[in-house]
Amino acid sequence: MSSSPSPLTRRGFTLIEVLVATAIMVIIVLAVVTIASDSFKAYDRVVANLTTQSEARSVLDAMEGDFQTAVMRRDGRCWMEVILPGGSGSNMPPGTAALGDLQPEDQPIVMLFASPLDRPRWVPTASGTRTALKGDVCAVAYRFGQSSPFDSPGEKIQQIYGVYRTIIDSENTYANALPLILSSVPLSASSGTKKYPVDYWGASQTFHNYNTATPNDSRVLMNFNYSSSTPSWTLDQSNMIGSNIVAMNLIFWCRSNSSATPVLYAVCPKGASTDRYGSTIFDSTLRNPATDVFTGRLQITSDSINTDGTLRNYSLKAVEVSLTVLSPDGVKELKALQNLTGTQSNTGVKLGNSNDFKRIVGQYGINYTRYIRLVSNGG
Repeated sequence: MSSSPSPLTRRGFTLIEVLVATAIMVIIVLAVVTIASDSFKAYDRVVANLTTQSEARSVLDAMEGDFQTAVMRRDGRCWMEVILPGGSGSNMPPGTAALGDLQPEDQPIVMLFASPLDRPRWVPTASGTRTALKGDVCAVAYRFGQSSPFDSPGEKIQQIYGVYRTIIDSENTYANALPLILSSVPLSASSGTKKYPVDYWGASQTFHNYNTATPNDSRVLMNFNYSSSTPSWTLDQSNMIGSNIVAMNLIFWCRSNSSATPVLYAVCPKGASTDRYGSTIFDSTLRNPATDVFTGRLQITSDSINTDGTLRNYSLKAVEVSLTVLSPDGVKELKALQNLTGTQSNTGVKLGNSNDFKRIVGQYGINYTRYIRLVSNGG
């Protein structure tokens, strides 16, 4: 005798039900994976922005403090100088070769006198005590270089671009640097010896070096020939204040002293005067495209600007500093590119293809700009 199925008997899932449940589960998993992936990408972008902001801020904060406390005596002498490595001009110092993939106008050497808050204030003695330094005016310099945080400076492995800031203590500045400038004749003088900050930085000088056993050290402050075996103190790792920076463009905002109206003019490196499409950034009311540029050397007094040997009646009021910092991903790709290509003969710096370098900077570079008023010069 057959029995009918009990109503309490459980039925299994049909094939259609299994397929629907699987599809729903796959959709949920894909949604979770997509959200997680987007979250990780957003996190990476935030970390990259924080990293580049930190590097840029350290340089911009230092430059703001130095420019705002810059010494600009009204004596017609050169108190600030900018040199573009690899720039053109008959009055260029010898050996200022361009560095690696960087364009000359992107790696200026800036030299000035200022009273920075973080200046050296004491010097150790042989007995283990320390002596306070007198004065507050220091010779300050900024430059680009390459080094490795892991290997010895100058090694080709893991090289990174960076901005170096070097401060000469006040006593050595007073004893060596200031007499050189003060013994010079004004730039407007028709004859006589003219001296510039580069004449001080380009020679071997004495300074207080806290990284050596003897406080007073005598070394080459800034050797412009990167291939020279003579050590350059400005490229010591202790002077590096920002890494992964591949461009630093400067625009000097000046007021014409010969104009009846206080019109501001922009003086800048020639390479920074046009955008990527070749269009002029400044019109004739802000800058004369033919004259208010320099291709190699700029000397600044309190009331004049000397562009490549041509003296102009401009008074410096502000400096606009723009930095381009590579994100961590961009640094990795740039290192891989440099390891796959050749080496620049005069510097030993590995070079990548110029178009690839521009692509990396365009894709991974983040720009930061700060407008700094020179309050010490009436800015």
